[in-house]
Amino acid sequence: QAILEGAPTHSRETRSLFRGLGDNAVISYPEYLFLVSILSKPRDHFLKTFQMIDVDCNWMLTLDEFEFVERLFSKGVVEETPENTTLKVHFFKMDGSGVITFDDFVHFLDGLQKGVPGGGI
Repeated sequence: QAILEGAPTHSRETRSLFRGLGDNAVISYPEYLFLVSILSKPRDHFLKTFQMIDVDCNWMLTLDEFEFVERLFSKGVVEETPENTTLKVHFFKMDGSGVITFDDFVHFLDGLQKGVPGGGI
């Protein structure tokens, strides 16, 4: 619980999100798969990825939409995922009420790619 309360909101710089948290981050295996798949794609795939997650096409991602994609990534691999993770709190706040716009999504992924050694794709 204390680790999750220390997770920065998406308004903060993303480049050092996980590096800054060090061992004080919680990430699920489906989130790991999601991030690795995103980091291996060029920037022009961000829109396609966002649209794939944005089920109701309102240009905002909700926790429910994100968890739907998590379930797709974990199908047949993981039985349960943690209710809250550092990434979920970063995107959607501790209570799950936050939303991520397309601009927020691109900002996060750009920062994440720049924060990974050799991450400029």
